[in-house]
Amino acid sequence: MRRNHREDGIERNLKALDGVEDTRGKEKIYRNIRLKMSESKPPVRRFRKPVVWGLSTAAVVVLTVIVVSQGPSPATHEEFGAESTAEREGENHPLDGGDGDEEEEEEQHAQEQEYEETVREEEDITEQEERQEGVPEEDMEPSDDHNGEGADQEQEEDGEEEDSIDRRVVEMDEVYADVHYRSAAAQGEQQLLTLPFLAPDDETIVTIAVDHSGEAEEDSATEVLDRIDPDELGLHASPLLDIEEQEHDEIIREGLEEIARFDNEEGWPAEWKERLQKEDADTEASAGYYVFQAEDGNAYLVSGKSLDMEEASGDNLEETLQRMETEEKENVHSVIPPNVELENVDERDEESVLISYSGLDETIESDETQWLMFVEGVLLAAADFGYHDVEFDGDLGEIEQIGPYDLAETIDPPYAPNYIGEMEN
Repeated sequence: MRRNHREDGIERNLKALDGVEDTRGKEKIYRNIRLKMSESKPPVRRFRKPVVWGLSTAAVVVLTVIVVSQGPSPATHEEFGAESTAEREGENHPLDGGDGDEEEEEEQHAQEQEYEETVREEEDITEQEERQEGVPEEDMEPSDDHNGEGADQEQEEDGEEEDSIDRRVVEMDEVYADVHYRSAAAQGEQQLLTLPFLAPDDETIVTIAVDHSGEAEEDSATEVLDRIDPDELGLHASPLLDIEEQEHDEIIREGLEEIARFDNEEGWPAEWKERLQKEDADTEASAGYYVFQAEDGNAYLVSGKSLDMEEASGDNLEETLQRMETEEKENVHSVIPPNVELENVDERDEESVLISYSGLDETIESDETQWLMFVEGVLLAAADFGYHDVEFDGDLGEIEQIGPYDLAETIDPPYAPNYIGEMEN
């Protein structure tokens, strides 16, 4: 035989085992077999969906504690062991009877049901918490996006305003760096004459104020204009030069309109007066004043009208001053410093006005050129509306005197911008 086992050896080993003889009858054995076969096995139950690991682990721990707590205490360890041994013997001999098996099955089934109910309750609680947490988050997301977009837009707008101010600061710093600015001519006893010249763009009219001997009315226009060299001023020739030969009537009319605003026709040559009457020129509002950066570092105050800013001229002084806070063209800058804003224009009477500005304390005190352009631009604009007494209001800090102007007192506007001094004979 295989593995060196012989029949006589096998019989000898079987006899040595001294097995237990089954004394049950055939009918009882078959009955136990049929009963065992007829028993229904508990169905294998699956979770409908995955359970959170933490929850399932907690459920197992709870059930384990329940089972252990139902067992005997350490003092009855021997009885517990005996019962366990008896139960194991019963399991090893399922054919001994069906009552114990049924009770064990019912107990096991009850434990499984309790476990499943615990798991389902935990799943339901988890789903409810997820729904409660998920719904507000979904509802809040559009609101957050909306608020985020609004905040971004505000930041962009604030950033654009800051960038605009920064650009103005840089541009104005470039204007004031080594700039040659000629202040306005004050009202005085000297005989003043204003003359029109073309800016380097050959479109903008720059008016120049000069002293003359009082004999200019007897001189020809050519003789008057020949006394000034425009190249030294960073300007081009006057449009009134050789007025009889000029073919561009529009530029001549604009030049006459600019100088006629200052009421000095008494010093004009005869042909200028005739041409002004012929053109029926308009000598009214200037549309405010701006800084024009000419050649060779020269800077001049020019009217908004000469810059073709007729739409910038308001119906009153306040509207005009508000529009003067912006610059419109290349080489043209506002006379209002950055961060300075008009607050109020209080008309005291037909000839007196109080002008209030904010942000003046942020203007660099040492930059007198910037202050001078600002003060004279505002004063000349006020004069265009017939005001002869102008007061400044606002936080001026320690600034009291700018050029010839005492900001703490009522100021008489200057006669004309860009005064170059006495005209040589």
